[in-house]
Amino acid sequence: MKKLKFMFYAIAMILMINVCVYAADELQFEVNYQGTVVEDEAKPVTISLIGRAAPLYSKVKINVEIAGPSTPKLMAVDSSGNQLDIAQLGYWGPPTGFPVQGDFTNETPVTATFDKAGSYTITLNLVNLENASAILATKTITVDVQAKNTQVTNTITN
Repeated sequence: MKKLKFMFYAIAMILMINVCVYAADELQFEVNYQGTVVEDEAKPVTISLIGRAAPLYSKVKINVEIAGPSTPKLMAVDSSGNQLDIAQLGYWGPPTGFPVQGDFTNETPVTATFDKAGSYTITLNLVNLENASAILATKTITVDVQAKNTQVTNTITN
């Protein structure tokens, strides 16, 4: 009987590990921008949520966490045409969540403006609101923001 219980628990643990690893491959984020990020200059960024054979999740939301010298502005436009600061809200998507399933790529154009130079860490977490906000996908990026006036001056003397 003990061997049977052990076998049951071992199989259950293996299945749970496989499901977690598989879910990580089904949903993912991509963050794309070009060039150097400079303080007080608007930078266009594309944030993509990508699904590959993802099962149905009826209510998900993207939580946004930022650590750095200040809180940048991350401006995006929702489906109703409202301009929202994702950094101030701390999330993207309706508060009650939105559905995802199957193969898809949802691109969100964002305009990022950092008011202070320095290093920022931005974490995106896709959470399942129907399962205690379990994280379905995560992406952490580091953005190094350059000071605006870092020009080199050359002096030539005769």
